[in-house]
Amino acid sequence: MSAEWKKFDLKDPSTRYTVDGKAWKYLFDYGWTDDEHCSKLRAETAKHQHAFMCSAAEETSLFRILLKSMGAKKCVEVGVFTGHGTLVLAQEIPADGKVVAFDVDEEAANIGKPFWEKAGVASKIDLRIGDAVAGLDKLIEEDNGARSFDFAFIDADKPNYLSYVEQCAKLVRVGGIIALDNTLWQLKILQPAEEQDERTKCIQKVNEFVASNPDRWEHSMLAMGDGVTLLCLKK
Repeated sequence: MSAEWKKFDLKDPSTRYTVDGKAWKYLFDYGWTDDEHCSKLRAETAKHQHAFMCSAAEETSLFRILLKSMGAKKCVEVGVFTGHGTLVLAQEIPADGKVVAFDVDEEAANIGKPFWEKAGVASKIDLRIGDAVAGLDKLIEEDNGARSFDFAFIDADKPNYLSYVEQCAKLVRVGGIIALDNTLWQLKILQPAEEQDERTKCIQKVNEFVASNPDRWEHSMLAMGDGVTLLCLKK
């Protein structure tokens, strides 16, 4: 066993390996599957002043695998931006599947529409512009709404994250998955509580809520993108 392996202590998470810039470059070169339409949409999104809001490609590549393995047919997305994540979800569900996607910014969402069309998935996407809290409540009450979705992706305004989790937990079936983006929040969640801004406090509150409800879901927080937490519903 190498000296480096001997440094690892299962009882001390701080001894786990960290990923430096060169390692990240390697992961970006070999670590995930890309798609022509998604690559072109990300390139277009890069011109936007808020391009940092685009879903990380290594993250959405994981979603592809999850959706395939689940045989997912119905997805809900809270936070569309330019529609990169929306495109991925729509690509991985069958022709009669549906992605119900919520956002307040129609201008940004319109950037993605030509790419949805070129990818042949636009007919699967039900884009709903407006307040997502109200929209999700309405969706829950619709026929084939509650407990009918396989997958939910939450990547929207942080003050409403807790509401989105609770609402999506009503929409997603038992055994389905809810993915929460930005749960590491540029590591601002490591700041002392008195130094955290309001959005950081919202993320911290959601992280604590998720971790304190093991009877409702299995969960795993992954250090990819800006942190993504997966919840598999138990009930």
